[in-house]
Amino acid sequence: HSRSRLRGTRRTEPPDIRRAHLVVRRNGQRGGGHNRQLCPRRGFDLCRRHHDMVAQRVVDALMSLAGLLIALAIMAVVTPSLNTVVLAIVIGMIAPVIRKVRSQVLSLKELDYVTAAQAIGAPPWRIIFRHIVPNCFATYLVLATYYLGFAIIIESSLSFLGVGTPPDQPSWGGMLVRAASAHVKSGPWLAIFPGLAIFVVVMGFNLLGDALRDVFD
Repeated sequence: HSRSRLRGTRRTEPPDIRRAHLVVRRNGQRGGGHNRQLCPRRGFDLCRRHHDMVAQRVVDALMSLAGLLIALAIMAVVTPSLNTVVLAIVIGMIAPVIRKVRSQVLSLKELDYVTAAQAIGAPPWRIIFRHIVPNCFATYLVLATYYLGFAIIIESSLSFLGVGTPPDQPSWGGMLVRAASAHVKSGPWLAIFPGLAIFVVVMGFNLLGDALRDVFD
């Protein structure tokens, strides 16, 4: 009898709770239009993920080959000049740089200050140049010192193989190949000093990168 009496009574709620329920119900009825407004945004995110996936597959394909081999293949089909050598070196070294920078940016993207900037409505370019790039500067600097030495090795190798810079432009690799074609026994310094310069400069860039990494860490 008591249960039937309780069932017959109407439950009363405070005015604030009834007002909150009414707002939630109205928002639920308007949800279809809100979802339709979000469709372009979702399509943009899907397209961005697709482009990122395609770019990463291209990076994987480039990383499966040695940078010197890529640069050598490019120089085999173009006219040797300083600009084409620089382009071949950049293409040969760009894949690992993209992979390292992408991982660094993705780790910074999940931090609290980036999430807070997105929450207050900061535009993407402001988040990139205000929060992402300054915090990746140490990584960029260390990578630059390492790959500068690698670029010197690739350029010297291309010039030594005869597909690098033209003979009228100075190059340590060109000096080595000219020393090899001359009488090395009568003039060994023609090969010693260019090789020693390559060794010292590349080792110096590597040591500088290690020192900068220790400082920033």
